[in-house]
Amino acid sequence: MELFQDYKIALVEDEDILRKELAFQLRYLGFATEEFSSAAQFYRRLCVQSFIAVILDIGLVGEDGLSVARYLRQHSKDIGIIFVTARSLRENKIEGFESGADYYFVKPIDIMELSLAIRRIVERMNGELPQALQHAVPTAEVLVCGAWLLDESSGQLVFLPQENSITLSLAESHLIKILFLAQGKVVEHKTFLVEMGLEEGEVGKHRLEVMVSRLRHKVRRQLNVDIPIQVRRGIGYYMTDE
Repeated sequence: MELFQDYKIALVEDEDILRKELAFQLRYLGFATEEFSSAAQFYRRLCVQSFIAVILDIGLVGEDGLSVARYLRQHSKDIGIIFVTARSLRENKIEGFESGADYYFVKPIDIMELSLAIRRIVERMNGELPQALQHAVPTAEVLVCGAWLLDESSGQLVFLPQENSITLSLAESHLIKILFLAQGKVVEHKTFLVEMGLEEGEVGKHRLEVMVSRLRHKVRRQLNVDIPIQVRRGIGYYMTDE
């Protein structure tokens, strides 16, 4: 359910995986988000659809995000402009704000900080958030599977024997939650794709495989232990209780 469906967000990012994962996280938090891979694509849509805020990467192929921000600010004093970029130098940030940005975030992004920034833009446009949206956040749970614990409120995945934890992205947290709830049973690819809002077919399956692979490497690198996500080839994934 898109809790902010009347407040449309544009996400302009030319790296497909990053764009789709961030869009998924925003939609999971209730924001009606449209994706664009270039400034030209975004401009075409802007002719027929208004947005309360635009999230921009600076290093876009073709027209860059700074140019897009200047164009938007020249034509609207109210639209929210948020940069999400890898450019972290002080002069980059100054240039971003000078181009008209309201917020400037450096990748990797904290989705809750980005969510708060969008809420502040909605408040600016409307005076305050509608009452129904003031506490519109996903219900958090603590889930356990074998030696592992998932705290949804903090996004922490904990390896209980060592009491060590890592911070998951929202997409990673959702993936782990699906596996935890299955309690060792195989979860089919199609189930992941539907519940995580990924494309159906081979494209979605490939994105899922990449996400699982990255998560395994992340856990190994940060916790020095292997997370017991197993694959049933051609069918799906399951997690053992190790």
